[in-house]
Amino acid sequence: MIFCMPEHPAISAGSRIVRSLVITTALLGITAFAQSPPTCIPIEDLIREAATHDRTIVTVCGTLERQFEVNSLRPQSASLREPEDFFARAIWLDSIDEVKAIEKYRPEEKRQRSTVEPTLTATEREVYERFRQTQSSVPLVLTGEFQFAKRDAQYGFGHLGAYHYRLIVYKVVKIGS
Repeated sequence: MIFCMPEHPAISAGSRIVRSLVITTALLGITAFAQSPPTCIPIEDLIREAATHDRTIVTVCGTLERQFEVNSLRPQSASLREPEDFFARAIWLDSIDEVKAIEKYRPEEKRQRSTVEPTLTATEREVYERFRQTQSSVPLVLTGEFQFAKRDAQYGFGHLGAYHYRLIVYKVVKIGS
C-alpha cells in the first residue's frame, strides 16, 4: 500500500519522512500483532474449566506422551506412574486426519465435532507431519477442538475410553521448548 503525501510548502521534507515512518511503523505493528501466535492455555486451566471450553477451538500447551496405546498431552507434573491421576489430568490426542477418515465411513461421527478445521499452509502442514512422527516427552503447543466427557458418561476418549478429555488436533503451533 502506498501513501502519497501532498506537497505543501509549509511541510518540510523531514516532516514528510517522519510522518511516513510513523505510518509504516504503525502498519507493521498491526501486521505483527495480527500474526502473533494464539495465547496458550495450560492443561491444568483447561481441565479446571472444561465445561466452558467444551467443543470450542483452543490452543493448549503441555508435554507429549506417546507409548503403547497412549497418545496424549499431559502437564509437566503428570506421570504415567500414577495411572488413576494421569487419565484425569491428561488430554487424549486425535489427529484431524484420523477423525476425518472415520467420519468418511461413519458420517454420524461428524456430529461429535462442533468446529471446522482451518486449512493449513504448506509450512503448517510440514510442522503437522513432523508432530505426527514426534516421540514422547516433547513440549508442544497445539490448536484444536477440545472435548469433555462428563464424569457420569458411559464412555470417555482414547484407549478403552479412559480419558475424560480429548483434543482433535487441527494445527501444531510449536514443537519443543
